Amino acid sequence: MKAQGGESSTLRNGVSVHRLRESLSFANAKDQLRIASPLESQLFIGCMEQAIVVSLNFKYVSPKLQPSLSKQLVGTKRRIDPDEEKVQMAVDRVRKGLVENSNISEDMLQTAQATLISLLKNVHGSNGERAIESWGLNAKHPEPANANGENGLNNEHSKESPDAASATRKRPKLILSARMSPGIAVSLSALKHALGPVCFRDGMFTILDPTTFESGFQLPLSDHARVAEAAGQRSVMLLSTVSEA
Repeated sequence: MKAQGGESSTLRNGVSVHRLRESLSFANAKDQLRIASPLESQLFIGCMEQAIVVSLNFKYVSPKLQPSLSKQLVGTKRRIDPDEEKVQMAVDRVRKGLVENSNISEDMLQTAQATLISLLKNVHGSNGERAIESWGLNAKHPEPANANGENGLNNEHSKESPDAASATRKRPKLILSARMSPGIAVSLSALKHALGPVCFRDGMFTILDPTTFESGFQLPLSDHARVAEAAGQRSVMLLSTVSEA
């Protein structure tokens, strides 16, 4: 587990808990899922004691979730889903704000839209709770304060030359972000499937202070989540580069 950035591991009551650092790249998350296979549905990500934690619950049994509203309305006129409507509005705002030669295609926007809807509908806490507190879509880079000026989404295993990496950073990118509810363990496998092969390609999970990013990536929390954070339960945020399929 140390090869994936693990700092300590414990096994208690059938739960293997691995304490990581403040950020976990998607590349390392994929390694975690590969190692846990075929038990990846029992692998969860969360935060504990100011660090990202990945836990494998050998006794976990998935709760039965209620069918979504759209599935309940089969054979009747489908109501407008509020989450889908908000996602559509966000994608439209980004589309309208694109400049010429932005390198952001319509396919990328459609991928982002489908991915956000999937995150909202298919990602839950270990007990079936709603897991996504807030989300965003931005046609720019989140730039954390970094002495080397490196973009926070660059894959830590990238083999690009410094010149190539610099050119990559300068290209406009479509960035999808989401904050998960503090204190809730979220299925890493569900996140992988919701993000899909395109959006799970390049990105990270982080508990870094959101104020280190640009304003568009400082996603809000509910009153309940703010209380949890005040008690020391930090929220895990995901940042994903939306690229061409």
